[in-house]
Amino acid sequence: MAETHFSDQGLLKGVGNITNDQTYIDTYLSDKLVQSTGNGTFKTPDGQSIAWKSSNIGRPVDGLWVYYGIVLFNNTQSKSLSFLNNSVGLSRDVLGKETDYLWVLK
Repeated sequence: MAETHFSDQGLLKGVGNITNDQTYIDTYLSDKLVQSTGNGTFKTPDGQSIAWKSSNIGRPVDGLWVYYGIVLFNNTQSKSLSFLNNSVGLSRDVLGKETDYLWVLK
């Protein structure tokens, strides 16, 4: 079991630049399978924010760990992020690569 904390910068469609502060707890089920739970906050440069929780499964692909997950967004009073209130997203993250993806389900 391992806990990691990190922050990254991104671009959220319809919002612009965000910071994603996040914490994950990884449980290694084998050398080739990791179950991960996470939580964090999207923050805009003007101080708006929304919290999220996630559950992910990771496995090695071509020498890099690839995580597939589901993200649940909480509620926010932030005007620019309120479209995410109580929404669910699917994510794909490749450790060691610049771009991570999040698709919000409607």
